[in-house]
Amino acid sequence: MARIKQKAQKPVTAKPKMAIAAEGKALRAPLQRPKFLQRVKHRSRPLRRFKLSDMALQKMRKYRTKSLLLPETAFMRLARDIAHEALRERLSFTNRALEGLQASCEQFTISYFTVLRLCADHAMRKTILLEDSNLVKGLMGVTTPTHPICEKPE
Repeated sequence: MARIKQKAQKPVTAKPKMAIAAEGKALRAPLQRPKFLQRVKHRSRPLRRFKLSDMALQKMRKYRTKSLLLPETAFMRLARDIAHEALRERLSFTNRALEGLQASCEQFTISYFTVLRLCADHAMRKTILLEDSNLVKGLMGVTTPTHPICEKPE
């Protein structure tokens, strides 16, 4: 019998790591994310974005509905300190008087800043400047106190 030449066989080599990784990904199922991490599908209608001035108005309306903005104890301390500095003696206030004083102070502050915002909007600015404040003080008749109790002694 005659010998038949056999072709040389190529040695078995390892596959490149990238090929193995690609095969492994194809065989594995995709990872499931928890519900709160899943991506939200795009909505047919985009969410509405408000202008800054509209958001400021919304916040003002929101805070107008609440009873009081400042904590009562902090306002009581402030009112007593101001009265003590002005009169040089300790005054006692009833709770109803302090509530009324706080409500009127907060209402004045809200209206003051509302008019300030309107002045800035009229000048097509988003920033409130000192000139806006001076204008509002002139319009509202806010002046520095000239009562003899409020003047500091020399």
